[in-house]
Amino acid sequence: MNSFAATGFEFRHRSWFIFAIFFFAYELNYFFPDNACVVLVGHFVPKGSPFFPIWLHALFGGAALVALTGAAVRTWGTAYLGAGIMTDRGLHSERLTADGPFRFVRNPLYVGLVLTAAGLSGTIDIPGGVLLVVLMALFVLRLALREESGLAAAQGEAYEAYRRRVPRFLPSPRPRLPSSGALPQWRQALVAEFMAWSFAVALVVLAVSLNGRLYWETFAVGLCAGTIVYSLQRPRTRADASAGSCEG
Repeated sequence: MNSFAATGFEFRHRSWFIFAIFFFAYELNYFFPDNACVVLVGHFVPKGSPFFPIWLHALFGGAALVALTGAAVRTWGTAYLGAGIMTDRGLHSERLTADGPFRFVRNPLYVGLVLTAAGLSGTIDIPGGVLLVVLMALFVLRLALREESGLAAAQGEAYEAYRRRVPRFLPSPRPRLPSSGALPQWRQALVAEFMAWSFAVALVVLAVSLNGRLYWETFAVGLCAGTIVYSLQRPRTRADASAGSCEG
Protein backbone atom coordinates (compact mmCIF):
# COMPACT_ATOMS: atom_id res chain seq x y z
CA MET A 1 0.00 0.00 0.00
CA ASN A 2 1.19 3.52 -0.80
CA SER A 3 2.77 5.12 2.29
CA PHE A 4 0.68 8.27 1.75
CA ALA A 5 -2.60 6.35 1.73
CA ALA A 6 -5.11 6.90 4.53
CA THR A 7 -5.08 4.49 7.45
CA GLY A 8 -8.00 2.19 8.14
CA PHE A 9 -9.04 4.41 11.04
CA GLU A 10 -9.05 7.51 8.82
CA PHE A 11 -11.10 5.76 6.17
CA ARG A 12 -13.69 4.41 8.60
CA HIS A 13 -14.09 7.82 10.21
CA ARG A 14 -13.56 9.93 7.08
CA SER A 15 -16.75 11.91 7.67
CA TRP A 16 -15.37 13.20 10.98
CA PHE A 17 -12.04 14.11 9.39
CA ILE A 18 -13.83 16.02 6.63
CA PHE A 19 -15.90 17.83 9.25
CA ALA A 20 -12.70 18.66 11.19
CA ILE A 21 -11.10 20.17 8.08
CA PHE A 22 -14.13 22.41 7.50
CA PHE A 23 -14.29 23.35 11.18
CA PHE A 24 -10.60 24.24 11.42
CA ALA A 25 -10.67 26.32 8.22
CA TYR A 26 -13.78 28.21 9.33
CA GLU A 27 -12.34 28.83 12.79
CA LEU A 28 -9.52 30.83 11.20
CA ASN A 29 -12.14 33.55 10.70
CA TYR A 30 -11.49 34.42 14.34
CA PHE A 31 -7.98 35.55 13.40
CA PHE A 32 -8.71 36.69 9.83
CA PRO A 33 -12.25 38.10 9.83
CA ASP A 34 -12.21 39.57 6.30
CA ASN A 35 -14.21 37.63 3.71
CA ALA A 36 -12.08 36.39 0.79
CA CYS A 37 -14.48 37.60 -1.93
CA VAL A 38 -14.90 41.02 -0.31
CA VAL A 39 -11.14 41.43 -0.01
CA LEU A 40 -10.59 40.35 -3.61
CA VAL A 41 -13.18 42.74 -5.04
CA GLY A 42 -11.91 45.51 -2.77
CA HIS A 43 -8.48 45.30 -4.39
CA PHE A 44 -9.95 46.40 -7.71
CA VAL A 45 -13.15 48.33 -6.90
CA PRO A 46 -13.64 50.87 -4.07
CA LYS A 47 -16.27 49.76 -1.57
CA GLY A 48 -18.25 52.94 -2.10
CA SER A 49 -18.49 52.35 -5.84
CA PRO A 50 -21.85 51.21 -7.29
CA PHE A 51 -19.90 48.50 -9.11
CA PHE A 52 -18.68 46.95 -5.83
CA PRO A 53 -21.90 44.99 -5.06
CA ILE A 54 -22.22 43.99 -8.73
CA TRP A 55 -18.80 42.35 -8.69
CA LEU A 56 -19.54 40.83 -5.31
CA HIS A 57 -22.74 39.28 -6.69
CA ALA A 58 -20.70 37.89 -9.57
CA LEU A 59 -17.93 36.47 -7.40
CA PHE A 60 -20.30 34.81 -4.94
CA GLY A 61 -22.31 33.60 -7.92
CA GLY A 62 -19.17 31.94 -9.29
CA ALA A 63 -18.55 30.29 -5.93
CA ALA A 64 -22.16 29.05 -5.90
CA LEU A 65 -21.75 27.64 -9.41
CA VAL A 66 -18.65 25.71 -8.33
CA ALA A 67 -20.50 24.30 -5.29
CA LEU A 68 -23.55 23.40 -7.42
CA THR A 69 -21.24 21.57 -9.83
CA GLY A 70 -19.71 19.71 -6.91
CA ALA A 71 -23.14 18.67 -5.63
CA ALA A 72 -24.21 17.56 -9.11
CA VAL A 73 -21.06 15.49 -9.63
CA ARG A 74 -21.46 13.83 -6.23
CA THR A 75 -25.13 13.07 -6.90
CA TRP A 76 -24.32 11.59 -10.29
CA GLY A 77 -21.67 9.39 -8.73
CA THR A 78 -23.85 8.30 -5.81
CA ALA A 79 -26.70 7.42 -8.20
CA TYR A 80 -24.46 4.74 -9.74
CA LEU A 81 -22.39 3.81 -6.70
CA GLY A 82 -25.34 3.46 -4.33
CA ALA A 83 -26.28 5.60 -1.33
CA GLY A 84 -25.55 2.74 1.07
CA ILE A 85 -22.00 2.38 -0.24
CA MET A 86 -21.38 6.12 -0.08
CA THR A 87 -22.41 6.38 3.57
CA ASP A 88 -20.92 3.10 4.81
CA ARG A 89 -17.73 3.30 6.85
CA GLY A 90 -16.13 0.24 5.31
CA LEU A 91 -14.05 -0.11 2.17
CA HIS A 92 -15.90 -2.08 -0.50
CA SER A 93 -13.77 -3.79 -3.13
CA GLU A 94 -16.01 -6.74 -4.03
CA ARG A 95 -17.22 -5.18 -7.29
CA LEU A 96 -15.86 -2.42 -9.50
CA THR A 97 -18.25 0.44 -10.31
CA ALA A 98 -17.44 1.62 -13.83
CA ASP A 99 -20.55 3.34 -15.16
CA GLY A 100 -22.01 6.85 -15.12
CA PRO A 101 -19.33 9.37 -14.09
CA PHE A 102 -16.96 6.50 -13.31
CA ARG A 103 -16.47 6.21 -17.07
CA PHE A 104 -14.88 9.69 -17.04
CA VAL A 105 -13.02 9.77 -13.72
CA ARG A 106 -12.25 7.16 -11.08
CA ASN A 107 -13.22 9.27 -8.05
CA PRO A 108 -16.19 11.52 -8.95
CA LEU A 109 -17.42 11.81 -5.36
CA TYR A 110 -14.05 13.07 -4.18
CA VAL A 111 -13.88 15.50 -7.10
CA GLY A 112 -17.32 16.78 -6.09
CA LEU A 113 -16.21 17.16 -2.48
CA VAL A 114 -13.19 19.28 -3.44
CA LEU A 115 -15.40 21.42 -5.71
CA THR A 116 -17.84 21.96 -2.83
CA ALA A 117 -14.95 22.97 -0.56
CA ALA A 118 -13.64 25.34 -3.26
CA GLY A 119 -17.04 27.01 -3.55
CA LEU A 120 -17.42 27.42 0.20
CA SER A 121 -13.87 28.78 0.50
CA GLY A 122 -15.15 32.07 -0.92
CA THR A 123 -17.31 32.63 2.17
CA ILE A 124 -14.43 32.76 4.66
CA ASP A 125 -11.07 34.48 4.95
CA ILE A 126 -8.30 33.94 2.39
CA PRO A 127 -5.98 31.85 4.67
CA GLY A 128 -8.90 29.69 5.78
CA GLY A 129 -10.18 29.26 2.23
CA VAL A 130 -6.77 28.22 0.91
CA LEU A 131 -6.27 25.84 3.83
CA LEU A 132 -9.72 24.32 3.31
CA VAL A 133 -9.09 23.47 -0.34
CA VAL A 134 -5.51 22.26 0.18
CA LEU A 135 -6.29 20.05 3.18
CA MET A 136 -9.39 18.63 1.50
CA ALA A 137 -7.47 17.84 -1.69
CA LEU A 138 -4.71 16.10 0.28
CA PHE A 139 -7.17 14.12 2.37
CA VAL A 140 -9.20 12.86 -0.59
CA LEU A 141 -5.95 11.87 -2.31
CA ARG A 142 -5.05 9.75 0.72
CA LEU A 143 -8.54 8.20 0.73
CA ALA A 144 -8.34 7.47 -3.00
CA LEU A 145 -4.94 5.82 -2.62
CA ARG A 146 -6.31 3.50 0.06
CA GLU A 147 -9.28 2.57 -2.13
CA GLU A 148 -7.01 1.90 -5.08
CA SER A 149 -4.88 -0.50 -3.02
CA GLY A 150 -7.96 -2.42 -1.90
CA LEU A 151 -9.46 -2.60 -5.38
CA ALA A 152 -6.15 -3.64 -6.95
CA ALA A 153 -5.78 -6.45 -4.41
CA ALA A 154 -9.36 -7.66 -4.87
CA GLN A 155 -9.86 -7.14 -8.60
CA GLY A 156 -6.36 -7.70 -9.95
CA GLU A 157 -5.90 -7.07 -13.67
CA ALA A 158 -9.51 -5.93 -14.14
CA TYR A 159 -8.90 -2.94 -11.90
CA GLU A 160 -5.44 -2.31 -13.33
CA ALA A 161 -6.98 -2.09 -16.80
CA TYR A 162 -9.62 0.32 -15.50
CA ARG A 163 -6.97 2.43 -13.73
CA ARG A 164 -4.91 2.68 -16.90
CA ARG A 165 -7.85 3.94 -18.95
CA VAL A 166 -9.70 6.27 -16.52
CA PRO A 167 -7.98 9.25 -14.82
CA ARG A 168 -7.96 9.49 -11.04
CA PHE A 169 -9.17 13.08 -10.49
CA LEU A 170 -9.05 15.12 -13.71
CA PRO A 171 -12.15 14.02 -15.67
CA SER A 172 -11.73 12.93 -19.26
CA PRO A 173 -13.71 15.04 -21.80
CA ARG A 174 -15.13 11.80 -23.22
CA PRO A 175 -16.02 8.46 -21.65
CA ARG A 176 -13.11 6.04 -21.47
CA LEU A 177 -15.34 2.97 -21.19
CA PRO A 178 -18.59 1.84 -22.83
CA SER A 179 -21.74 1.98 -20.71
CA SER A 180 -22.78 -1.27 -19.06
CA GLY A 181 -26.41 -0.19 -18.99
CA ALA A 182 -26.60 0.17 -15.21
CA LEU A 183 -29.59 2.21 -14.03
CA PRO A 184 -28.92 5.19 -11.72
CA GLN A 185 -30.86 5.52 -8.46
CA TRP A 186 -31.53 9.26 -8.58
CA ARG A 187 -33.97 9.57 -5.67
CA GLN A 188 -31.68 7.82 -3.21
CA ALA A 189 -28.71 9.79 -4.50
CA LEU A 190 -30.45 13.14 -4.07
CA VAL A 191 -31.38 12.24 -0.50
CA ALA A 192 -27.86 11.02 0.27
CA GLU A 193 -26.32 14.23 -1.11
CA PHE A 194 -28.77 16.53 0.68
CA MET A 195 -25.99 18.27 2.61
CA ALA A 196 -23.93 19.07 -0.49
CA TRP A 197 -27.00 20.60 -2.16
CA SER A 198 -27.92 22.57 0.97
CA PHE A 199 -24.45 24.16 1.09
CA ALA A 200 -24.72 25.07 -2.59
CA VAL A 201 -28.17 26.58 -2.00
CA ALA A 202 -26.78 28.64 0.89
CA LEU A 203 -24.18 30.04 -1.51
CA VAL A 204 -26.90 30.89 -4.03
CA VAL A 205 -28.75 32.74 -1.27
CA LEU A 206 -25.59 34.69 -0.48
CA ALA A 207 -24.92 35.48 -4.14
CA VAL A 208 -28.44 36.84 -4.59
CA SER A 209 -28.88 38.68 -1.29
CA LEU A 210 -25.31 39.54 -0.16
CA ASN A 211 -26.76 38.97 3.31
CA GLY A 212 -24.19 37.19 5.47
CA ARG A 213 -26.63 36.44 8.27
CA LEU A 214 -29.13 34.86 5.89
CA TYR A 215 -26.33 32.79 4.40
CA TRP A 216 -25.20 31.44 7.78
CA GLU A 217 -28.78 30.68 8.81
CA THR A 218 -29.34 28.72 5.59
CA PHE A 219 -25.97 27.02 6.01
CA ALA A 220 -26.75 26.01 9.62
CA VAL A 221 -30.17 24.61 8.73
CA GLY A 222 -28.64 22.62 5.88
CA LEU A 223 -25.85 21.31 8.13
CA CYS A 224 -28.25 20.14 10.83
CA ALA A 225 -30.79 18.64 8.43
CA GLY A 226 -28.05 17.09 6.31
CA THR A 227 -26.43 15.45 9.34
CA ILE A 228 -29.75 13.83 10.26
CA VAL A 229 -30.37 12.65 6.70
CA TYR A 230 -26.82 11.29 6.41
CA SER A 231 -27.16 9.38 9.69
CA LEU A 232 -30.45 7.82 8.58
CA GLN A 233 -28.91 6.78 5.25
CA ARG A 234 -25.91 5.02 6.83
CA PRO A 235 -26.25 1.22 6.86
CA ARG A 236 -26.45 -0.38 10.28
CA THR A 237 -23.89 -2.99 9.26
CA ARG A 238 -21.63 -3.52 6.31
CA ALA A 239 -23.87 -6.38 5.24
CA ASP A 240 -26.66 -3.89 4.59
CA ALA A 241 -24.67 -2.20 1.82
CA SER A 242 -24.37 -3.38 -1.76
CA ALA A 243 -21.02 -4.37 -3.20
CA GLY A 244 -18.88 -1.77 -4.90
CA SER A 245 -16.17 0.78 -4.39
CA CYS A 246 -16.61 3.30 -1.59
CA GLU A 247 -16.24 7.05 -1.70
CA GLY A 248 -17.32 9.44 1.02
